[in-house]
Amino acid sequence: MFLSPDKNGQMTIYQTSGNPYGHIIMRGGKKPNYHADDIAAACDTLHEFDLPEHLVVDFSHGNCQKQHRRQLEVCEDICQQIRNGSTAIAGIMAESFLREGTLRRLPELWRKVSCAKERKKSSAVSRSLTVNPLPTRVWAGKIPNAWFAAKNSPLR
Repeated sequence: MFLSPDKNGQMTIYQTSGNPYGHIIMRGGKKPNYHADDIAAACDTLHEFDLPEHLVVDFSHGNCQKQHRRQLEVCEDICQQIRNGSTAIAGIMAESFLREGTLRRLPELWRKVSCAKERKKSSAVSRSLTVNPLPTRVWAGKIPNAWFAAKNSPLR
């Protein structure tokens, strides 16, 4: 059960059977959360809520402290946890980099967006652009930055 606005903007209580493929993504934040004790704490919280203990570990973002070369350290740690018998790690996320650094601005992208705005009177825009989408943040009990898992996962 959860609260969400309906199509008229009124807060409504919804109930769903859940997503059978749900899992939590351990993305890290101000500090990494991929270590064995972090994985165990996440599993304990999932267990408290009678949810499947399946986690996906993000090698990038907060877990590598935004230093892409540190993804290998995260990978080595996760592989060791799996070799040691961890069954909670259902998958991983990793990022590849064509070039080092942060993408600050794409001048040609902004030009295309400006051109699309100028053609606003036309009935259709030929190009749809998403720039810097923000991740959804759902709180699962005590675990921040998680995608909440649903009951009865077939991965159980």
